[in-house]
Amino acid sequence: MNYNPINSTPCAIGKYVAPVNFSSTINVLFRGTGNYAQCQTLIRQRFDTTQCSSLSNCTFDGVYQPKPISSSLRLIAMSAFYTTFTTLAPSIPVSPDSEGNYQLNSTNLMQIYATIQMICNQPWSNLTNPESTYRPFLCFNSVYHWTLFDYIYSLNDTNLQNFQIVRTINSTTIGWTLGYMINQTNFLDPEYRPSRLLTRAEFIGILICFLVLLVLSLILIIISICLCRRKNV
Repeated sequence: MNYNPINSTPCAIGKYVAPVNFSSTINVLFRGTGNYAQCQTLIRQRFDTTQCSSLSNCTFDGVYQPKPISSSLRLIAMSAFYTTFTTLAPSIPVSPDSEGNYQLNSTNLMQIYATIQMICNQPWSNLTNPESTYRPFLCFNSVYHWTLFDYIYSLNDTNLQNFQIVRTINSTTIGWTLGYMINQTNFLDPEYRPSRLLTRAEFIGILICFLVLLVLSLILIIISICLCRRKNV
C-alpha cells in the first residue's frame, strides 16, 4: 500500500513527519515479525499520558475519557472489541453465553496475555483458516485492545470480573453506531459535561414527574375545552 492511507490513520496523524523528498505515492511493504513484546511497547507509545497530568477525566492524548475502571462499576466492550474477541476466545478458552456475550469472570489477564502472545508467535503456515477476514489482524488488534484496557483504563484481575464483551444488551444487537455516538461526547466542552450521571432511581423519579405533569396538563386542557363549550352554549 502507499504512504497516504498510512499517514491518515489515527495512529500516524501528528506523530511522524515525512522525510524530505518523500513521495506520498510510494508503495510500502509490511513484514510482520509476530514480536508480541515489541508490538505492545510500540502501542503504548501511541498513548500520550503526559498531557493528562493536570486534567480530570482524562486518560491519554489530552482527550476526555472515563476515569480508570472501578471494581464497583460494570464495563462493557462491544463492536470491534467483540469481533476481535470472538476470534481470540476459543484459544483462552472462554465460551459465550446464550446471547453470544462473554463474561470474563472465569479467566484472568495473565491467561489472556499468554493466549495473545501464542497467537502472535504462531507461524502463518499453522493457521487453520488463514483466509478469515479478521484472523490476519488478530495479533495486532488483540494487543491493541488489551493494552488499552490494561495500561490506560487500569483493568486488573479484580475489575475484570465486572467486564463483559457483548454482542447484545437486553436481546438488542449493539453495533458500531452506539460507539460512534458515545465517541462524539468527547467533543463536548468540559463545562457542558455533567459532574456525574443520573442514577437509575433518579432517572425513574424524573420520568415519573414528567408523566404526572403531562397527565395534569392534559386534564387541564380537557377541563378548559369543556368550560369554553359551556360558555358558548
